[in-house]
Amino acid sequence: MSLNELWLRFHGLRRPRGPTADDLLAILAAMGIQAGRKRWQRSAGADYASFAELVEVTTRRLCLPPERSDEVAAALKETGSDPDRPEDLGSAGRDMVTAWWTGGAAGSGDEE
Repeated sequence: MSLNELWLRFHGLRRPRGPTADDLLAILAAMGIQAGRKRWQRSAGADYASFAELVEVTTRRLCLPPERSDEVAAALKETGSDPDRPEDLGSAGRDMVTAWWTGGAAGSGDEE
Protein backbone atom coordinates (compact mmCIF):
# COMPACT_ATOMS: atom_id res chain seq x y z
CA MET A 1 0.00 0.00 0.00
CA SER A 2 1.16 3.51 -0.63
CA LEU A 3 0.11 6.94 0.49
CA ASN A 4 -1.11 7.54 -3.08
CA GLU A 5 -4.01 5.13 -2.52
CA LEU A 6 -4.99 6.98 0.64
CA TRP A 7 -4.74 10.41 -1.02
CA LEU A 8 -7.19 9.14 -3.63
CA ARG A 9 -9.48 7.69 -0.98
CA PHE A 10 -9.55 10.70 1.34
CA HIS A 11 -9.09 13.59 -1.07
CA GLY A 12 -9.99 12.24 -4.51
CA LEU A 13 -6.52 13.22 -5.73
CA ARG A 14 -4.30 11.10 -7.93
CA ARG A 15 -0.71 11.82 -6.99
CA PRO A 16 2.05 11.66 -9.59
CA ARG A 17 4.31 8.64 -9.77
CA GLY A 18 7.41 10.81 -10.24
CA PRO A 19 9.85 12.28 -10.20
CA THR A 20 11.95 9.14 -9.93
CA ALA A 21 15.59 8.44 -9.23
CA ASP A 22 16.05 7.83 -12.97
CA ASP A 23 14.73 11.36 -13.63
CA LEU A 24 17.35 12.76 -11.25
CA LEU A 25 20.14 10.74 -12.87
CA ALA A 26 19.05 11.93 -16.34
CA ILE A 27 19.11 15.58 -15.19
CA LEU A 28 22.57 15.15 -13.68
CA ALA A 29 23.83 13.53 -16.90
CA ALA A 30 22.35 16.41 -18.96
CA MET A 31 24.29 18.80 -16.71
CA GLY A 32 27.49 16.88 -17.45
CA ILE A 33 27.68 15.37 -13.97
CA GLN A 34 28.82 11.76 -13.80
CA ALA A 35 26.85 10.36 -10.88
CA GLY A 36 27.49 7.06 -9.20
CA ARG A 37 24.47 5.06 -8.17
CA LYS A 38 23.59 2.00 -6.19
CA ARG A 39 20.17 0.40 -6.34
CA TRP A 40 19.05 -1.47 -3.24
CA GLN A 41 15.92 -2.51 -1.41
CA ARG A 42 14.99 -1.12 1.96
CA SER A 43 14.17 -3.90 4.37
CA ALA A 44 10.54 -4.18 5.28
CA GLY A 45 9.82 -4.21 8.96
CA ALA A 46 8.12 -2.44 11.79
CA ASP A 47 8.95 1.27 11.37
CA TYR A 48 6.79 2.56 14.19
CA ALA A 49 6.61 1.61 17.84
CA SER A 50 2.85 1.08 17.55
CA PHE A 51 -0.04 1.08 15.12
CA ALA A 52 -1.32 4.21 16.86
CA GLU A 53 1.92 5.99 15.92
CA LEU A 54 1.56 4.89 12.28
CA VAL A 55 -2.01 6.21 12.28
CA GLU A 56 -0.92 9.54 13.78
CA VAL A 57 1.90 10.03 11.27
CA THR A 58 -0.24 8.92 8.31
CA THR A 59 -3.07 11.25 9.35
CA ARG A 60 -0.63 14.20 9.34
CA ARG A 61 0.95 13.13 6.04
CA LEU A 62 -2.53 13.08 4.51
CA CYS A 63 -3.14 16.62 5.83
CA LEU A 64 -6.15 15.42 7.80
CA PRO A 65 -7.17 16.68 11.23
CA PRO A 66 -6.62 14.37 14.24
CA GLU A 67 -10.39 13.85 14.44
CA ARG A 68 -10.13 11.67 11.30
CA SER A 69 -7.62 9.25 12.87
CA ASP A 70 -10.23 6.51 13.31
CA GLU A 71 -11.03 6.65 9.57
CA VAL A 72 -7.33 6.50 8.72
CA ALA A 73 -6.85 3.52 11.05
CA ALA A 74 -9.76 1.71 9.39
CA ALA A 75 -8.40 2.47 5.92
CA LEU A 76 -4.94 1.22 6.88
CA LYS A 77 -6.38 -2.05 8.16
CA GLU A 78 -8.68 -2.46 5.13
CA THR A 79 -5.76 -2.05 2.75
CA GLY A 80 -3.51 -4.55 4.49
CA SER A 81 -1.50 -2.70 7.13
CA ASP A 82 -0.68 -5.08 9.96
CA PRO A 83 -1.29 -3.46 13.37
CA ASP A 84 1.32 -5.81 14.85
CA ARG A 85 3.97 -4.71 12.30
CA PRO A 86 3.34 -1.04 11.46
CA GLU A 87 5.44 -0.30 8.37
CA ASP A 88 6.04 3.10 6.80
CA LEU A 89 3.88 3.54 3.71
CA GLY A 90 6.48 5.65 1.98
CA SER A 91 9.48 3.36 1.95
CA ALA A 92 9.07 -0.02 3.63
CA GLY A 93 10.23 -2.81 1.34
CA ARG A 94 10.72 -0.44 -1.59
CA ASP A 95 13.44 -0.23 -4.16
CA MET A 96 15.79 2.62 -3.29
CA VAL A 97 18.60 4.43 -5.11
CA THR A 98 21.59 6.14 -3.56
CA ALA A 99 23.27 8.65 -5.91
CA TRP A 100 26.54 10.53 -5.43
CA TRP A 101 28.89 12.75 -7.39
CA THR A 102 32.01 14.80 -6.82
CA GLY A 103 32.18 18.56 -6.64
CA GLY A 104 30.74 21.30 -4.51
CA ALA A 105 27.75 23.54 -4.56
CA ALA A 106 27.97 26.78 -6.54
CA GLY A 107 28.91 29.63 -4.26
CA SER A 108 30.59 27.37 -1.74
CA GLY A 109 34.06 28.65 -2.62
CA ASP A 110 35.10 25.30 -4.14
CA GLU A 111 34.70 26.34 -7.78
CA GLU A 112 38.02 28.15 -8.34
